[in-house]
Amino acid sequence: MLIDNLTKFNRSSRRAVFGALVVIGAIAIYNWTVAPYTACLLAAQRYELAVDRLAEENKLISSGIEVRKRKLQELREQSTQLQNMLLAPDKAREFFSDLPTIAEQAGCIVNSLNFTDRERSGKDEQSDITTDVVAKSLVLSVVGAYDNIIKLIEKLQTGTQSVWIDSLNMRTPDDGSDSPVCEITITVYTIQKKETGL
Repeated sequence: MLIDNLTKFNRSSRRAVFGALVVIGAIAIYNWTVAPYTACLLAAQRYELAVDRLAEENKLISSGIEVRKRKLQELREQSTQLQNMLLAPDKAREFFSDLPTIAEQAGCIVNSLNFTDRERSGKDEQSDITTDVVAKSLVLSVVGAYDNIIKLIEKLQTGTQSVWIDSLNMRTPDDGSDSPVCEITITVYTIQKKETGL
């Protein structure tokens, strides 16, 4: 019946119908065969772009982590150096008990050795490591020649641990002797380190 109707058309109409069928067939073939692959290719391109972007972000994050690791390592090294400069409480007691011997080795005579009331402490509450840094001070009064007093100060400041000389007061003795009396305020910092949660 369709063929009968086609035979009734004139030649140009038949060509138009045939052309329309060819175009419809080409569109159908395109939609069945080419279009799905085109969509897959577009999806693959988008996926590749997303993977490249994520790889670039990963590089940036990795370099940021490396910088922070190096900074953390530097801070740990600085912390270790600072802690090595501080004395353990038992070493501080040993240092204070050795002061008369150190003064005698420098050629000075110890008049008095008095601890001051000034003690400062600090705690680091933001980290897993709790450190107690305590400053202990004493006033050392010695009698000796100027050269001997300088030698004593040099002896106090040699060593890996830091000894701070807060003040130095020299005066002539009350008995009229030639050797001056020197009062040295000495501060040492002690540290008690306890590891928690490591």
